[in-house]
Amino acid sequence: MKFWIVFLALAVSGCRAAESTPVVPHLDIRKFMGTWYEQARTPNWFQKGLTGVSAHYTLLPDGRIKVVNSGFRKGKRVSITGYARFASKQQNGELEVSFFPPFYAPYRVVLIAPDYSFAVIMGGSPEYVWLLSRQKTPGTP
Repeated sequence: MKFWIVFLALAVSGCRAAESTPVVPHLDIRKFMGTWYEQARTPNWFQKGLTGVSAHYTLLPDGRIKVVNSGFRKGKRVSITGYARFASKQQNGELEVSFFPPFYAPYRVVLIAPDYSFAVIMGGSPEYVWLLSRQKTPGTP
């Protein structure tokens, strides 16, 4: 776990603003679909007390992405459903997500492994950073 925390810190160190952090130039949205497990995150108010967090992404026929985030709070499973979309026609790592329509927030894929096994996601500021992996525990098949 220490590796992931150090990795996350290095990934965001030197970032003055999330907008100035480059996103991946091309995001293969089909490869991005499926379940991702949160390995580390910067503290934020909306995930306070949440553990065992995962996100499941499903590409819808209209091009939107259904997002189901879930985790455990005080031993009870909680989840929230939202929708994401590309922020531009470039289909790069610049997306936006809404859990409370019609309001959207930046969702920026700033780093992704070539095999889509892990990703670093930023929100609209460096205060919101997540390290996601395809495995519940890093280093497991």
